[in-house]
Amino acid sequence: MFDLRLSVARAALGRPRGKALAGVALAVCLAVPGGEAAAARKAVQDCVVQKLGEGATTGSPWNPPQVGNIGSSVPEGTVLATRTLSISSQYRYADNVQVDSHVVHGAYWSGMPWLSGISIVPTNVPGVGLRVKPAGAWELKFEPREIRAYASRALEGPAQGGSLDAFASGITVELVVTGTIPSGVYEVTGPDSNSSAARMTIKMVQTASQPASGVDISLESGVLPTSGAVCRNEAWFSVAELITIGGVTPPLVTAVCNVDARYVGYGREVTMGRVAVGDFPRPGARAGTVPFSISLSDCAAGAKPKLALYAGVQGLVPGVPALRVDSAFGYARNVGIVLTRQGETTPLVIGAGAGDLNFYPFSSRPAVQGATVNFDLEAHYQRTDHDTPVAPGVRPGRANSSVRFQVRYD
Repeated sequence: MFDLRLSVARAALGRPRGKALAGVALAVCLAVPGGEAAAARKAVQDCVVQKLGEGATTGSPWNPPQVGNIGSSVPEGTVLATRTLSISSQYRYADNVQVDSHVVHGAYWSGMPWLSGISIVPTNVPGVGLRVKPAGAWELKFEPREIRAYASRALEGPAQGGSLDAFASGITVELVVTGTIPSGVYEVTGPDSNSSAARMTIKMVQTASQPASGVDISLESGVLPTSGAVCRNEAWFSVAELITIGGVTPPLVTAVCNVDARYVGYGREVTMGRVAVGDFPRPGARAGTVPFSISLSDCAAGAKPKLALYAGVQGLVPGVPALRVDSAFGYARNVGIVLTRQGETTPLVIGAGAGDLNFYPFSSRPAVQGATVNFDLEAHYQRTDHDTPVAPGVRPGRANSSVRFQVRYD
């Protein structure tokens, strides 16, 4: 919604703006009741990385849930939205095996070997890709064989063994601009048709020493040299799961246009100027025509904007497609303000409120990314005789009004 005040004209609709906030990496240990008071370094076994629905693996909502407006001024690589996944895993302490041990989570992409060295998977929305950052720290890339460690914990379990424990690690998922986004509103739900095989896999192993973040653990067997206890498990997640794990609503990405900054906040004033009472010799006579434009810039190529007008606080003249002017003492009487397209005489329909809208297409469409389009208007004073019908004729005084507008896209 925007306001326009005539003689002074006002506007106040802000566009949604995508400003992604970084997700917070999560790496915590959750103790399962039943352990002994005494503790010792222990090897583990029966390790399981839990997929969606198998345990505590879940994720936060997208931040922000709706991203717009994405025009040509948004450079490639811009992060549009983020969410954080908590990857849960369980393991069991081995009986009578006391040895230095660490449980480790590592991650790798698979399913698209031709993307070696690339970290962004194309999504179903052209110009938008998905990127994963283990522990929120670094980009996970497609590699031939490597599995990159990103979270670990030194193990210390009950002396008798046999108890369960849990370990969770954080994964940040980002939506990133990769190119031109066609005009429209899109829901990001998964990969594009050429990337449907892409999978992010989490590998869980135990190691004797704690690996540094980013170290390749693909050769780790999960069996310690002095122990027969085996901890080795994997679980994979599709791109669609990375977007929706935890029942999260997929984010919306909007590529349309930016509204003229003069209408954002307090709004724009259009000065109508002075008009003589004698310029309105008969009912319906117009005078004081002033041209102005509502501009949309930084448009997505092919955007199809439409504009609707509805009355501000002064309301409408009954039975006439004109805006009322202020009715306080000292203001003009029997006059309203009519809006038309520039060079035309037919008044545009002005709604009584936000639920009473008639949308008009812009006279042109942005043919290329980043283009600007204008809705060219004219404001006219018009004699209405509605205030004192038994004593018709315009009475002198100030004649201010306001109108609001909305922009939508087909």
